[in-house]
Amino acid sequence: MKGTSEEMTPKEAMAQLMAQCRHRKLKGLAADDGAAKSQLSSYLMAHAIGHDRKFWDIAKSLDAATRDIDPNWSTDRESTKPTSTVIAEVEANQNLVDKFMELSKLTFRANDVRRGVGLKKAAMAIAECTVKIENGAQVSKGKGKLPGVGKSSGAKIDEILETGTLAAIAEMEALTA
Repeated sequence: MKGTSEEMTPKEAMAQLMAQCRHRKLKGLAADDGAAKSQLSSYLMAHAIGHDRKFWDIAKSLDAATRDIDPNWSTDRESTKPTSTVIAEVEANQNLVDKFMELSKLTFRANDVRRGVGLKKAAMAIAECTVKIENGAQVSKGKGKLPGVGKSSGAKIDEILETGTLAAIAEMEALTA
């Protein structure tokens, strides 16, 4: 996810804000994308940084929109709270992104920078995927191959989809504890 005060086009900033609002399942947000953009544009513009409007504070825009659109929304709701700061384009892929990011962070802690970078790259590719990932082969080879997602990442995707977690996470936690 592009974070606070990052340079991006207005279209990219709106896409980030909409994705996060949709992920939070805000009850007052319009279902139609055009209506939702109209609803969110004032929050985005209020948090543009600088006169050229190239920098956007998505976090502040999201907080303001959440407060106004769904006042009863709570950050404690586990069903809508991602465990990483990277939000998947397709909500069904969020657990994959979260697990790859978690393993990446643990790998960095274990001082395996090369592997940590590879896992983070795979997580970002999965986050940007615009279709629901059904299995590892879908995105690790052939026409649907994502950059940074190879054979071993495909196997990890299969494991996450089958079990909901990765054994490698527990192994890395034991190593870094």
